[in-house]
Amino acid sequence: MRSGIDEIAIGLKSLCAGVEHLNLAFPHRKFTLDGRLVGDIGEIVAVLNFDIILDATPTSLYRSSRPEYDATTRCGSHNIQIKATFQDALTFKNPNGLFLGIKLFHDGRHEVVYNGPAVHIFDEFQHRRGIGVKLLRFPNWKLRAIEERYPERLTIPRIIASPPPSPQP
Repeated sequence: MRSGIDEIAIGLKSLCAGVEHLNLAFPHRKFTLDGRLVGDIGEIVAVLNFDIILDATPTSLYRSSRPEYDATTRCGSHNIQIKATFQDALTFKNPNGLFLGIKLFHDGRHEVVYNGPAVHIFDEFQHRRGIGVKLLRFPNWKLRAIEERYPERLTIPRIIASPPPSPQP
């Protein structure tokens, strides 16, 4: 029978192996277990699925984000804040630009919770103390509902996968 300390050691080895794998796969990013791991994974998921540039420079596809924004649209006309979670709520602070909220799943899947103007979230929660000043948590179901109310809104374009090659006769 293993002790609790043994179980922690096994778990930490697995986590460290995962972080090492991410650092090798995306060498221009620095993944660490301290603080930002879920956010960094969310940003990579976003850049692989959406037509965006992290850190607003074309040469830094996977580099670290700026304090208020994580990316820009490829044309550079919109700043984007990207938030990711494994939980049922996402954090939000900045009412400017676009907001991309992503829920991650343990099997590697992800779901876009919100893709659109951050101001709609701000408007919905403007009564909440600290909105726009502090990082606050909002339920994913509520963010989805806000997004659905604005069908004509500006969204971050997805990367369109090219179709598979046609079979040769």
